[in-house]
Amino acid sequence: MKEKEQVKWVGYLFPTPLVQRYPMRHLFLFALLLSFIQTPSSLFAQDNEEPDRPYDTYNRAFLNVIPEIEIGFPIGDFHNKMDRDFIVGTGISIFYRLKNKPIDFGIRIGDLTYDKVVRRFDDADGIRLVNKTKNKIWNSYAAFRYEPNTKTGIQPYFEGSFGFTRFYTKTYFKEAGINLGDDESNPRFDRSTLNSDWGITYGGAVGFYYRFDKTYHSCIDVQVGYRTGGLGKFLIKNDSIGIQAEPIDNFLERRSNLRLISFKIGISVFGFTT
Repeated sequence: MKEKEQVKWVGYLFPTPLVQRYPMRHLFLFALLLSFIQTPSSLFAQDNEEPDRPYDTYNRAFLNVIPEIEIGFPIGDFHNKMDRDFIVGTGISIFYRLKNKPIDFGIRIGDLTYDKVVRRFDDADGIRLVNKTKNKIWNSYAAFRYEPNTKTGIQPYFEGSFGFTRFYTKTYFKEAGINLGDDESNPRFDRSTLNSDWGITYGGAVGFYYRFDKTYHSCIDVQVGYRTGGLGKFLIKNDSIGIQAEPIDNFLERRSNLRLISFKIGISVFGFTT
C-alpha cells in the first residue's frame, strides 16, 4: 500500500495532523493502549467484590502454558533487506493469571529461523563431515493480556509486549551420521557465532481462545500481531553463489529495523480448571 493511501485510510480513524506526525505502528499501539485504559471499573475491583463477569465460575487456572508455532511476515524496509516473504519459528508463553480478574502477566521466549546452509565434504583423513549454519531471530519479552467480558464460547484478548530481540547466526561442524544423543560426547565441534546483534522490541496483538477439550482443559490459542524493534545487523544467504567452504562467505550483511506481522497458533495447556 502506498504512503498516500495509508494516510487516506488512517484519516478516517485519526486526525490528519496526527497521521502526518506519527508512523502507523505508533498509532496502532496507541489505539491498543486506549482499549486497555477503557476497561470496566470492575477490572480493578477488590477480590471480594463481584466482577461483571463471574471469573470464579469461569475457572481460570492460575498458570497458562502455551507452546506455539509462529509465522512472521516481514514488511517495509525489513522485507526488502531480508528478501523473504515469511519466516517460521516456535516459542512458548507462560502467563500468571490473576484470580477473579481478566488480566494475565507473563513472558514469551521463541525464535524464527529464516536461513540454513548445509555443506557436506570429506576432510584430509577421508572422514565425511557436515557443516551447518543457521540464521535466527530470537525474541524474549514480557507480555500483558486483557480478556474483555464475553458470554460466548470464544474468549478474545488483547496483548501488549516489550522486550528484546536478537539477530543471531551460528555455525558448527559434525561427523556425518552422528547426532546428539548417539554417544556421551557432543558430536558438534568448531562451533562459532558469525553474528549476534541485540535490540529492543515491542508490539501489540489481538487473539482468542477456543476451548476444544473439556477433559484436559485445553484451548486453541490464535493470535495476530505487529512487532517492531530497533536497528539491527543480520545476515542473509547469498543465493547468487554456490556453497562456500568458509561459512561466513555464504552470507550477505544487511541492516534494518525489525518490522513484521506475526501469526501464532498454540495450545493453551491447563488454562482452565473445568
